[in-house]
Amino acid sequence: MSDTTLPPGDRGLPLLGETLSFLKNQFNFVDERQARFGKVFRSHILFKDTALLVGAEGAEVFNDESRVQRSGAMAPHIADFFGGTSLPLLDGATHRRRKQQVMGAFGRDALTQYLPVMEATVERTLGRWFAAGEASLTEDLKDLALEVIARTMAGSDGGPEFVANVRDFKLMVRAFTALPVPIPGTKYARAKAAQARIFDRYRAVLAERVAKPTNDGLSRMLAKPAEDGTLIAGEDALKELHHFNLAGYITFAHMARGLVALAQDTELRARLRAEIDAHLGTKAITVEALHAMPLLENITKEMKRCTPFVAVSFGKAKSDFILDGKTVPAGWMVMLCNFASGNDPAIYAEPARFDPDRFAEGRAEHQKHPTGFFPQGVGEPLKGHMCAGVDYSTVLMKTFLVRLVRDYDTTLPKQDLSYRWEKIPPEYASGLRAVLTKR
Repeated sequence: MSDTTLPPGDRGLPLLGETLSFLKNQFNFVDERQARFGKVFRSHILFKDTALLVGAEGAEVFNDESRVQRSGAMAPHIADFFGGTSLPLLDGATHRRRKQQVMGAFGRDALTQYLPVMEATVERTLGRWFAAGEASLTEDLKDLALEVIARTMAGSDGGPEFVANVRDFKLMVRAFTALPVPIPGTKYARAKAAQARIFDRYRAVLAERVAKPTNDGLSRMLAKPAEDGTLIAGEDALKELHHFNLAGYITFAHMARGLVALAQDTELRARLRAEIDAHLGTKAITVEALHAMPLLENITKEMKRCTPFVAVSFGKAKSDFILDGKTVPAGWMVMLCNFASGNDPAIYAEPARFDPDRFAEGRAEHQKHPTGFFPQGVGEPLKGHMCAGVDYSTVLMKTFLVRLVRDYDTTLPKQDLSYRWEKIPPEYASGLRAVLTKR
C-alpha cells in the first residue's frame, strides 16, 4: 500500500516507536498529534502500527464489527490486567452471550437493591469530610467507588479482606502506564503480584456464591442465562467481577469533577438544589427520583463528557477501512480517542466549559451525530459495546451529587486544580481539598 494513502503521522523510534511518549501522557499525545495531523493519524505504539481516531465518525467506524474487532486488540500485558477475555476484549456471538449473562448484575431490580448501599456509603464519606474540616478527597473518592462495588457486587462487609483488596487494586492500576518488565521490584511485577492476590480472594467469594447464592451482583450474574441458555461460571465469572472493579473505579474521577464544578458554579448548584428539593426533599433516594430530575441528568452527562478518565479504547482493524480519505490496513491496532472526541468542537460548543445545558432540550448538542456522545461506549446495552454498568455508574454518580448538594455547601481552598496527566485516570495535583459545611 502506498504510504500516501495511510493516515499521516510518525513512527518514532525503531521498535519502540512512540510508546514512551504515549505512556508518559496519553492525553497530551493525542491532543498534540491531532493538532498536527487531524482526526485520523497513525503512530507505532506498544510494538504495533496504530491508527488513532478522534470524533463521531471515528466512533462510528470503531463500533462497526465488520471493520474493527476487540479481540486481539490490546497489547498482551494490558489485556492481562483486564482478565484476558473479559467483555471489553470479546466480539460477535461470544460477546453478546457474555453481555447477556453479565447484565444479570445490572437490571432495574438490582439497581433498586444496590441504591441504599450506595447512599449509605456516600453518606459516611461525606460525613467524614465534614468532620475533618478541610479534607483531601481524591483517595477517599477512590475508596468510595471501590467500597460500593465490593458491597454490591461481591457482598463485602468492608472488613480486612476489602482493605487488602483496595491496597492491591491501587498497586495494580499504577502499572497501566508502565512498561511490561517482569523484573522483581518493578512497578509491573508488583502489579502482577497484586492482581494474583485479588483473584485468589475472588475465587473464595465465587466458591461461597456457588454454594449459597445471595442477592449481590456476582450471584445475579451467575444466575442469568444468555439467550442460548448458557450460564457464566468459573474463571469467566471472576474476570467479569474484576472487570466490574476496573470499570467502576474510574467513577471517582467523575465524582471529583462534578464536585469541583458545583463548588465553582454556585448558580448551577442552587438550580440543582432546587430540583432535588422539589423532587425528593429529605426522603431516601429512589431510582425513580433520580430519573425524574432533568438537570441532574444533564450534569451527570457533562461530568462524563468532560472528565478525562481514559484517553483511548483499543481495537484492531478487521479489514481495510477508509476514514477521512485515509486507509487503515487490516491488522493495525486502532485506538478510539475517547476524551478528545468528547471535546470535539464540531459537536460541542466551547468544549472546555462545564455546561450541562448543552444536553438540554432545544440544544442537545450530543445529538448532532448518532455517535456524538459515547463516554461509556455505543450500541444496544444487551448486544453492543455500551458499558454493561452504564446505569449502575450513573446511579452512583447521581446519588453522590444528590447527597452532596442537598446536605452540604462545598468550598474549595486555594489549590492546584491542574491534572496529573500521567495517571490513569488523571487526578487533581492538589489531591482535591475541600471544606464541607452543613446546609
